[in-house]
Amino acid sequence: MVEETKPISMLQQRLEEIEFYNFIRRLLKTYKDNVLIYDFIEIFARYNNNIDGNVIKSLVQNIRDKNNMSFKPSKIEQVVIYKKKGYSMRQIRDITGLHPNTQYKLLEDMQENSNLRPSIAPRLDDLTFGIVRDFMKEVNTFKEV
Repeated sequence: MVEETKPISMLQQRLEEIEFYNFIRRLLKTYKDNVLIYDFIEIFARYNNNIDGNVIKSLVQNIRDKNNMSFKPSKIEQVVIYKKKGYSMRQIRDITGLHPNTQYKLLEDMQENSNLRPSIAPRLDDLTFGIVRDFMKEVNTFKEV
C-alpha cells in the first residue's frame, strides 16, 4: 500500500530544514566533528531504504563549512519561523541558544527595517527534503526508545 503524503507549507518545510540543521550542529558540537557522526548516519540509512546516506553526509559537510551559507538559517529567520509556529521565547532560546532579549531585539530591528525580513522559502529541493524528513523521523523514533 502506497502511503499518501499531504503537501506541506513552505513554512513547515523550512522549519523542518532548520530542525535538521540544528540537530546536526548539536551532533557536531557534542562529538567534536568526530567521524562517528557519519557512522550514525550510515546506521539510519541502512535501517530505512528511503534515506540516502550520501545525501545526508553531503548536507553535514555543507553545515560544517562555515563559508557555505546556502542552507544555514539566520538568527532572525529562526526566531520568525519558530514564533510563527507558536514557540515561546524560552523554547526558542532552548533550541537556538538565542537569549530572549536578543530575540526581541532582532524582531524590533526587523519591524523598523523591512529589508531585514527573512525569506521562509525552503532551501532544499523536494527529493533532498524527503530524505531529510525520513532521516529526522528515524532520529525522533530512536529518541523515543
